[in-house]
Amino acid sequence: IQNIVKDRYHIALLFPFQWKEIDWNAIQRSNQYVLDFYAGMKMAIDSLNADKNAAPIELHAYDTEKDVSKVGQIVKYNEWKAVDVVIGPMF
Repeated sequence: IQNIVKDRYHIALLFPFQWKEIDWNAIQRSNQYVLDFYAGMKMAIDSLNADKNAAPIELHAYDTEKDVSKVGQIVKYNEWKAVDVVIGPMF
């Protein structure tokens, strides 16, 4: 295995965000664990990106909508050619 050093790294999250169904006024949401995990990932990326000597990391979030066929659609996007790490899919 050969290590490749890049100028920028891309991480893709395949999570069931269910953006269209979120009740933002609710105290507890059915997908709260997903939103919390995403918030933690963003904090970690922000922390890593604070190191100006390291290559920047971009986090890309995709909503699987708890549907396997949606994952198949997402991975066909042109931007997936630049993805270095995939986390998920989570259902």
